[in-house]
Amino acid sequence: MLQLQDNGKGIHAADFPLLCERFATSKLAKFEDLQGIATYGFRGEALASISHIAHMKVVSMTEGAQCAYRASFLDGKMCGHAAPAPGVKGTLITVEDLFYNVATRRKTLKNANDEYQKIVEVVSRYALHNSGIGITCKKYGENQSEVHTVRGTTLEDNIRLMFGHNVARELLPFKCTDEKLGFVAEGHISNANYSMKKTTFILFINHRLVDSTHIKKAMESVYQQYLPKSSHPWIYLSLSVAPQNIDVNVHPTKSEVRFLHEDDIVDALHKSLEDTLAAHNSSRTFVTQTLSAVSTSSQKCPPTSSATATASVPQYKLDRSDAHSQTLQAFLQPVGELATATATTTTTTPIATAATGAVADAVSVTDHYTEQQTQRKADSQPISMPPLAAAPTATVPPPTARKRVHGNCPSAAPAAAVAHTRRPKKFVLSPLSSIQSFISRIEELSDAELVDVLDHATWVGCVNVIFSLVQCRTRLLVFNMQTMSKELMYQQGFMRFSNFDRLVLNPPPSVQCLLEIAVKSPASGFSADAYKTTPEEIVKNCLDLLMKHREMLAEYFSITIDDEGYLQSLPQLIENYVPNMVFLPIFLIRLACEVQWEYESDCFDTVAQQLSAFYALQKPTFSDCTAAGDTGTTDEQLEWSAQHLLFPALKQLLYPPKTFSSDGTVVQVATLENLYKVFERC
Repeated sequence: MLQLQDNGKGIHAADFPLLCERFATSKLAKFEDLQGIATYGFRGEALASISHIAHMKVVSMTEGAQCAYRASFLDGKMCGHAAPAPGVKGTLITVEDLFYNVATRRKTLKNANDEYQKIVEVVSRYALHNSGIGITCKKYGENQSEVHTVRGTTLEDNIRLMFGHNVARELLPFKCTDEKLGFVAEGHISNANYSMKKTTFILFINHRLVDSTHIKKAMESVYQQYLPKSSHPWIYLSLSVAPQNIDVNVHPTKSEVRFLHEDDIVDALHKSLEDTLAAHNSSRTFVTQTLSAVSTSSQKCPPTSSATATASVPQYKLDRSDAHSQTLQAFLQPVGELATATATTTTTTPIATAATGAVADAVSVTDHYTEQQTQRKADSQPISMPPLAAAPTATVPPPTARKRVHGNCPSAAPAAAVAHTRRPKKFVLSPLSSIQSFISRIEELSDAELVDVLDHATWVGCVNVIFSLVQCRTRLLVFNMQTMSKELMYQQGFMRFSNFDRLVLNPPPSVQCLLEIAVKSPASGFSADAYKTTPEEIVKNCLDLLMKHREMLAEYFSITIDDEGYLQSLPQLIENYVPNMVFLPIFLIRLACEVQWEYESDCFDTVAQQLSAFYALQKPTFSDCTAAGDTGTTDEQLEWSAQHLLFPALKQLLYPPKTFSSDGTVVQVATLENLYKVFERC
């Protein structure tokens, strides 16, 4: 079955009887028009021929019509009358049972895949030539299109889409005109740096896809002096000739044409191509690969053991990861594009701006233990940190070394301690039995294999804001950073219970103003009609609830609200990590409404859930930014935070649950062993 559809002007119902009549056309008004044919052909040729060897149906709708019309055709005649039918503007032609009545011709057809590839080849070339028109071609029953171009794209975009970036980047624009001979030739040709095993020659004459052996050989002869032996070029050429000088009926399938002054035009094309290639032949481009330097640790290994290991381990099992290697982002953006943070200067992050004036201009970090020792004087001693909005490229000191055990963390190495701007954090296990039970459950549900993956994980790069590529020995994995960071923040709510450092908001925003912002946001899900109350009452009830439990929130979770209802601080769950403050209003209203305040275990669990939802890596939507009055966080800033802050914390602190292996959070993309098997077949 063949099906063709367009969104053109459509066919009037009165013209249906003549649709498949032989020699019928609407493109000729007088006899002289035959001398200047500039179209693809007559429907009296194609449609009439198809109707004699297949069953054909046509559905068409003109602009402004109330409905479409449908009709069937057989042997050049319409079967019955055109009947009203549902449809859209344009024409839909369906051809079924091709050569059903010509058994000998049907036997000459190859299998369906071969015939389909021939169709794709022709359609792709017309899609390339008609860059201003969207063209799609796909096999019946398949969801994915073999050819798909978008309306309004350029010729260069279509070349890159159909033939790849390697071809597109090596092309040169070509143009040749001659008023005396009356022709204009435009196109793209490959330069001397590019070659292929077989010539790709795409020729359009007066917008008709044809083949010209004369032109093809002439242009190939020019490339012989530039390309190595057995190498061939890539050529796309659109030739426009006066319609009266061309004969399109010299071949039954119109795959070849003849035109006046053909030899002179070919000579002109040959000379113009020589000049174009000579003008761009002053240099050659070679692709090189830089070898990574050998790491210092590997140089210190005894040579005997290294040689033994290399000899005993197959090549496809060697772990090719090096901490000094460049990541994926190094090849995608220039160095120094992101801003660099100064280590001795306190940086600030704007939080939320509203018409009510609920603004917190800065977030600073104070040590919980230093604050206890100095009787809460640490607020005047903010520690500098690279906030999320700054996204610096400066190297961030690694988090304090911490094994996956409870109790006080062992002291960090002297070098790491010097690199930190604060002393290593002390992790103290909470004496509350409910917290201990949560921690025990987190450990029991963890996956030992995923823990090993995290311990040996090496950062590769960001696929997008949510997904990141990570290497573990000889495996390439994709991490869902949003899900993993959410689980990490949930666990840290219990690991650092009542021992959080504080993120001080300066100046502190009004909780009431933040709740008013949250109620107006679509993300809150509040509706006055559904809840049979006013937004003012919702804000008042939430504020009263938070003020009632503010002592518990401040003692256990470092969520400090003063007597006047201003939010003074938030907990610091991860070293140097600041959550996206666009989500702060939603966090507060969910903290008030979705926490189970009555029972201890349920209360701690639901607070940790809301903290994890707030602190997890996530990109705000336009509605979130609009409601908070913020411009949002760029993808580059979020990706920087994922690489330099969240990924090191995941490696050292996360207990990955077993569900990560089955729910798509951690997915294996490729292994070196399987890639070797593929390359061995090539």
